[in-house]
Amino acid sequence: MNTEDYNEPRRATDVAATQQFPAAAPISAVLDIPAGQIRILAGERTDVIVEVRPADTGKDRDRQAARQATVGFADNVLGIQVVSTTRIPGPSGSVQITVQLPAGSRIVVTAASAELATAGALDEVTFDGALGVIGIERATVVRVSTASGDVAVGRLDGNAHISTGRGDIRIDEARRGQLVLRTQEGSVSVGAAAGVTATLDAGTTLGRIHNALTGTGEVVGLTIHATTARGDITARTLTEARR
Repeated sequence: MNTEDYNEPRRATDVAATQQFPAAAPISAVLDIPAGQIRILAGERTDVIVEVRPADTGKDRDRQAARQATVGFADNVLGIQVVSTTRIPGPSGSVQITVQLPAGSRIVVTAASAELATAGALDEVTFDGALGVIGIERATVVRVSTASGDVAVGRLDGNAHISTGRGDIRIDEARRGQLVLRTQEGSVSVGAAAGVTATLDAGTTLGRIHNALTGTGEVVGLTIHATTARGDITARTLTEARR
C-alpha cells in the first residue's frame, strides 16, 4: 500500500498512539503489517479511532514497529501500514492495532503473521497472510487465504472463500451464498441458518463427512463446497436463528 495515496499520513511518535477521524458512513480500512494482533470494532458511530501500540512494550523491535506505523484517512479510506525497518537481527517487530469504525465497513488485511478479531457487523472482510488466526463475528462476504491458522465466522450473510493450509474452518451460521472452504489439515464445520435450503459438496481423504442439512425449499439459497485432506466435514441446519 502506498501511503502517498492518503492525505497527510501521520506516524506514531510514541510507543502507543491514538488517532481519530470523522466518518459519517461505512469506510474501507486497508491494513498492511508484518506481524501483530488486529482488533476491529464495528458499531453505530460517526468517527474512526485507531490505536497502535507495541505487542510487547519490553521488546525494542516491537516499540520500533509501533513507531514506524503510518496512519492516513482520505476519501473514506483508512490506510494503516507498518514497514519493517529494524536493524535488530531476527523477526520483524509485532504491533497491536485496534480500529473502531462504523458498522458495514470493509476490511482488507495483508500480514505475514497476524491475529484478526472483529466484533460487530462488517461488509467484506479480506485477509491474506502466511500465518493467521481469524475470528469474525459477522460479515456479508469473507475471503481468507493463509498457510496456517484457524478461521471462525459467527454469522455470514453472503459468499465466502476460505483457504488455510493447516487449521480448522468454522462458520456458525451461514444465511445464503456460495461457500468454498478448503483446508489441508483440519476440520470444516458449517451451520446453515434455520429455514435455508442448502446443499453440500464435500470431500475428505482421512476423515468423515456428516451431512445434517434438513432444508426442503425448492430454491437453494446456500451451496457449500468443503474439502480437507485430513479432518472431518460437518454441515447441519440450525433449529433457530442466532442473535
